[in-house]
Amino acid sequence: MLMALAALIASAAFAHKQKAAITEVSFNLRTGMIEVAHRFIIHDAEHAISDVAGERRDLIHDEDTQAFFADYVASHFDLTVNDRAAKLTLLGGEIEGGHIWIYQEAPAPFFVTRLALSQSALTEVWQGQVNTVNVRTGGATQTLTFSGDDGLKPVTLSPALVWAG
Repeated sequence: MLMALAALIASAAFAHKQKAAITEVSFNLRTGMIEVAHRFIIHDAEHAISDVAGERRDLIHDEDTQAFFADYVASHFDLTVNDRAAKLTLLGGEIEGGHIWIYQEAPAPFFVTRLALSQSALTEVWQGQVNTVNVRTGGATQTLTFSGDDGLKPVTLSPALVWAG
């Protein structure tokens, strides 16, 4: 009984401080846009944004704090397409279940030969923060992992992406 209680407490503690985020990057052929969706565990994000802001913030209930967090995440994500910085637009965010989602998009050029990105959100708050980025190109998914100020990492595009229209 004691072992079961200890396991339950350990799993609850792990659920609140996983120090991990996932970003999905995909190409929407219908709109000609590169779509970016960042997902953070809400409790981790709330603790971290209070550290970043230097004061206690309520990410779950306060829309200004949600906007602050969205701006923070957007400022820590870089994307280059064909060796040029993508003009990412912050669309906003939403809380869904135990996560906060932040959305961005950028127009894609007609012909994409090179892609590189960086995701450093929360890495200055927690040394153990790991940001996983999944890049979906056609039917393939490539995964990159960032754990600090890793800088831009290239994504292999083979063959190059060509927009249908």
